[in-house]
Amino acid sequence: RFLVIFGVCDESCPEIYANVTFDDIIAGNEKKQPIDMKIKDMGFTDPTKQVFRTMDGAISQTVWNAVLYKILLLANNTEEANVFYQACVENNLKVMVSLHDKWEKEVIEALHIHVDDMITKYKSLLTTMSQEDSKVHRLFPHISRHCTWMIGTLEKVKSQVHLGM
Repeated sequence: RFLVIFGVCDESCPEIYANVTFDDIIAGNEKKQPIDMKIKDMGFTDPTKQVFRTMDGAISQTVWNAVLYKILLLANNTEEANVFYQACVENNLKVMVSLHDKWEKEVIEALHIHVDDMITKYKSLLTTMSQEDSKVHRLFPHISRHCTWMIGTLEKVKSQVHLGM
């Protein structure tokens, strides 16, 4: 991200940050501390774990887990959210798989929406940039190239979402 701001697009990076955030949940919760700590404990704030692979659009398990946990929190399903948290912290695959199976449809739908939103934002940026004078804004070609590359990568991710977990 830092490099893109200054006009460098590193298309050789193997992964991009998936950007599944919990800001909306944290903002609406008076008891922010426990949720913040749980999200951190589960690895959801680590940008090296919450990734999409650029070569084929593969989705890290941390992303699938983050989306499921967010769905459980948004559904006010505190019991299953706590069970899932404990399973993640203890690496209890049996419980994690069970909850993923139960909520698979919702997770796939939420991740599909998330990826579509990211694609839409990059396309919107490209549209806005196309209406500006690229001679005045010397970084536009680099930013445009980055947006196009991100859209291509996210289209690969989108095809992986359809395949499921």
